[in-house]
Amino acid sequence: MKIGYFFPIAIIVAAVALLTLFIVGGYATPGG
Repeated sequence: MKIGYFFPIAIIVAAVALLTLFIVGGYATPGG
């Protein structure tokens, strides 16, 4: 298990997921 290879990818995926949820939530909620 190459944790050094998986860890950065996990961080990027988590960051993208949080950004997506933040943007979608911002657009979905009335009043911004």
